[in-house]
Amino acid sequence: ACEKVQWYTVRFRIEVFHKILKSGRRSEDRRLGSLDRLERCLTIDMITAWRLMYLTMQGRETPGVASDLFFREQEIEVLKLIKYRGEYAANKGKSLSLRDAILIIATLGGFIKGKGREPGVEVMWRGIRRLADILIGVSLTMGIPQSDYG
Repeated sequence: ACEKVQWYTVRFRIEVFHKILKSGRRSEDRRLGSLDRLERCLTIDMITAWRLMYLTMQGRETPGVASDLFFREQEIEVLKLIKYRGEYAANKGKSLSLRDAILIIATLGGFIKGKGREPGVEVMWRGIRRLADILIGVSLTMGIPQSDYG
């Protein structure tokens, strides 16, 4: 019985992974003209989907861990700007937990915090996309080359 439960746990994660590929990355909508292009695009899509799923799962399993294990320095600084707003300077040196980072990203994606609710992959997907756009804006404003932001 335990083995069957483990199978279903793995099966659920596979289904979530494919949902991210289909809904978030819209992999089925790609019309790239050749198998080689499609394979390269799917490789990037799968890496992105894996990162999103991993972040969501780790946020639930290890919420207190430092966010710098999962995010680049520039991403963390932007997340702190969002969290602390006008009080950023006073909180600049503070660390950001993974849970805080995920809640900020989920809020960017439309998540409304409620008792016993955790962000899912859809709001995380939208939040990650918004964070990427914000990072581009910050890099343009500060004169930082965009290649530094991925």
